Amino acid sequence: MEKIYDQPSRPLSPKPSPVETTTSQSRSGLFRDFLIFIGRRLLFGIAVLLAIIFIAYFAFAAAQGIDVASSLQQAVGETAGYVARVLQGDLGFSSPRSVAFRPQPILEILPEAMMRSLALIGISLLLSTAIGVPLGIWAALRRHGKGALAILIVSFIGISTPVFFLALFLQIAAIEYTQYFGQSIVPVGGFGWDKHLVLPILVLTARPLAQITRITFVTVCDNLDEDYVRTARGKGL
Repeated sequence: MEKIYDQPSRPLSPKPSPVETTTSQSRSGLFRDFLIFIGRRLLFGIAVLLAIIFIAYFAFAAAQGIDVASSLQQAVGETAGYVARVLQGDLGFSSPRSVAFRPQPILEILPEAMMRSLALIGISLLLSTAIGVPLGIWAALRRHGKGALAILIVSFIGISTPVFFLALFLQIAAIEYTQYFGQSIVPVGGFGWDKHLVLPILVLTARPLAQITRITFVTVCDNLDEDYVRTARGKGL
């Protein structure tokens, strides 16, 4: 008689469910698409910067009365030289604002300029968020009143107004006030961690404030029109 030997049982490894497989594939696909998107944006930004540098050098060459072919050739050479210097860490020198100021290496003035810019942007974003969100909610809760309409009109004007125009308007207004009353409220030039921040912060806050207010208003209005909100109101809540 033939003997039948029992084969040792092997533990079966659990197979991933179709849901887990689909989820992992979708995550990897999203990460890949995200990397592709970031890479495209970076390449586009580099291309735009190179185009701006080339156009600037070409405009300077053309302003000197050089013909188009020579201007193009000079712009290409100067652009290549500038990019090579930037890759080596040489950002060049700043342009003197007047005869009294001497050009300075950009690497020396860059940290201070970045600190000022980040401070202005941070303060303006905090103010625009702290004011825009409550203002948008208030307008949405009273969307059928005249106050909400006024807020929407002002926010629309704030979104549509160019930043440079608003800055020029505020400077002219401050100068006219100083000439009329004989005293200055805020400085219209220079930088300092005092009243010099008022005009720049107002200019940088205006557009984000208008956008945040409008977005908050639309979002809250959409949620107030949902079925669960109307049902809750119908129940007396």
